[in-house]
Amino acid sequence: MAHEFFLSLVKPDGIEKGLVGDIIGRFEKRGLMLVDLKWTRLTEQQIRDIYLDKQTEDFFPELLAFMQSGAVVASVWSGEDAVAKGRQVIGSKQPLDSDAGTIRGGMAAADRIHTLVHGSRSPEEAYAEMQIVFPERWEGTPVPARDRPASEAPKSDVPPIMRAWEFEEELA
Repeated sequence: MAHEFFLSLVKPDGIEKGLVGDIIGRFEKRGLMLVDLKWTRLTEQQIRDIYLDKQTEDFFPELLAFMQSGAVVASVWSGEDAVAKGRQVIGSKQPLDSDAGTIRGGMAAADRIHTLVHGSRSPEEAYAEMQIVFPERWEGTPVPARDRPASEAPKSDVPPIMRAWEFEEELA
């Protein structure tokens, strides 16, 4: 098992339906630790950067307009196999294909746009998206090497938000 980070966005439809607390609670119940959170409106460039692989899809213009239609709640989660756990909580990208106990299977509309939540699909994607959405906190944070134990990772591989001594200094 690998320690990972995972980025999630509660989309405008999730906020409109009042599901932010429920969605965050589902990640916590799955054993993930919330390490960063903000309510924000994404710029067109941020949306394009997050959905880089979707820009050639026929639904992208509708997705772009939808993501610009309101705020999102962005969160960064930490834990063992965080990406796999986060994706299990979210469900399939097609809501009708998702299990009933997942966010998309139980609460989302039946289309590819109004899926309530976005989630990173890999640790590398998580880091890229964290730097896009939280540049003030994560920009320049290197992606940890996945082929060595965390105990051998140099301090530069540890994102600033996870340094316990910094939390203690802020509280003092």
